[in-house]
Amino acid sequence: MSHHSVRGPIPIRTANPPANAPSAASLPLRALISKLTSLTSTSHSLCHTIRSTRRLSPSGTATTTLATLETSLADALPRLSNLYASLRATHGKPLDVADPPALAALDAAVNTLNKHVKLRLADIADSKAGSKSKSGFREIGTTFNAIIDSAEEALTALSARLSAASAPAPAPRPKAAPIQDAPHRPRRDSRTRESEPPRVLERGEIAITYRQFEKMDALMRDCWVEERAEGGRRFRNVADPARVVYGVVPEGGFVRAL
Repeated sequence: MSHHSVRGPIPIRTANPPANAPSAASLPLRALISKLTSLTSTSHSLCHTIRSTRRLSPSGTATTTLATLETSLADALPRLSNLYASLRATHGKPLDVADPPALAALDAAVNTLNKHVKLRLADIADSKAGSKSKSGFREIGTTFNAIIDSAEEALTALSARLSAASAPAPAPRPKAAPIQDAPHRPRRDSRTRESEPPRVLERGEIAITYRQFEKMDALMRDCWVEERAEGGRRFRNVADPARVVYGVVPEGGFVRAL
């Protein structure tokens, strides 16, 4: 029996869930991420099986493309796990509950991964040794990489929507009081405070109208500062530092990049 230097199947550690563990129905996104990682791990194991059931030329194209596919499958597992863990630490349970767009995208990723990657690799692994039929490992690898990219994009977009939803609503702007004619007043006593001259501005101070202040305030609400965050980047609002958006640049905003 020949021995290969390639990596073997990736073991999956599982644990018995506690009696009060939440169901997949209550945390649908977590269940979909679990399916994605499980199918990815199974697909990687099938690549190892194919090396045992198919006589592949050591220097052939099939051997090279199979090795590339194995690398993509192995690298995707920590990528998905780390991204999910980072976003879960930021958003908590709302991430696992998710929303319809995110669930639809991840469900499509699961179905495509099962049909066009895992099942195709299973068919190749079950074929008789020495079969000369076209393997298609390159096409399978391209499909798999697109699946993982779409899953990561769905998670990042969901994170941005959750951040926007949890940000405090901007305070309503005060309505400017209507200008009224000043009532007739008797001549003021020169000894009263009202007769004192207006305050002289300090160095660096300027006087602006209330309308100018409103324009500056509106502009600051559209300004963001890019910051580094675990697993990616975030954007903090200049006018309201409590408003933070993760992952994507706020639409229509002005950003000071890192």
